[in-house]
Amino acid sequence: MNPAILAYDTAGVPPAEWHAVAQLLFREAEMLDAGGLSDWLALIAPAVDYRILNRIQRTRPTRDQAFDPDNFIVACDRPALEARITRLNSEFAWSEETPVATRRFVSNIRAEFAGDEVRVKSNLLLFRARWDSSAFVSAERKDRWIAGPSGLLLTERWTYLDHTVLPVDNLGVLL
Repeated sequence: MNPAILAYDTAGVPPAEWHAVAQLLFREAEMLDAGGLSDWLALIAPAVDYRILNRIQRTRPTRDQAFDPDNFIVACDRPALEARITRLNSEFAWSEETPVATRRFVSNIRAEFAGDEVRVKSNLLLFRARWDSSAFVSAERKDRWIAGPSGLLLTERWTYLDHTVLPVDNLGVLL
């Protein structure tokens, strides 16, 4: 077998660093699937921009016309994420009474390092089930992680949904 076929292009990112980023995203997905929302906050920078953008349906849109930064389903900063997690962990999270079962599949990870910042693109497939219904939510995520005192911290996550209409009743989970 040709060894070049086994090599992968990480846009100049050393394999060990790419692997560390991939493991971070996999651990994050596992943490969220296990309901570790408070633990997830430890990965969030004090100044964070967390958005979930809705796809715009257009006739033959170009890639950059499929989303408008002002057309979002969720837009949170750190205090809003903390409030959301506090509510989800409380008795007042009625939309999550019987909690949904989730499984996040993170793939197609692309990383780019610039100083103490890492820009990461990844694809996310979320399986969400409750009682006798289930659905998949598909999206691309664009993250910016910065070096913190104990590792990388998420400072920006924009999630670009592949759906124009969500296939779920609510989006009470974090993507």
